[in-house]
Amino acid sequence: MDQPNCPKCGHPPDKEKLKTDEAHFKEIEELLLSRPHKNIARKQRKLAGLTIGQASKLLEIDVLQLAAIERGEVELTEDIKNMMSQIYQVGK
Repeated sequence: MDQPNCPKCGHPPDKEKLKTDEAHFKEIEELLLSRPHKNIARKQRKLAGLTIGQASKLLEIDVLQLAAIERGEVELTEDIKNMMSQIYQVGK
């Protein structure tokens, strides 16, 4: 990522920070574009700004069931995936 020097002081940007920020933005973009699955469901919920309690209410499932899904102990059904996509606003 190419970034110009600071317009006020002329200081060049920190290249390592730019690389770290770019990697972070790519991860967020991937989370937003991906359909929910057990490996990223927790990250997508957190990116949506929801607690596990809030998400379970919106998904109309038990908190323990959602926790098990997020840990990868329970497979996601298509219905839950679709609901997560809509509620978390991902996979579009």
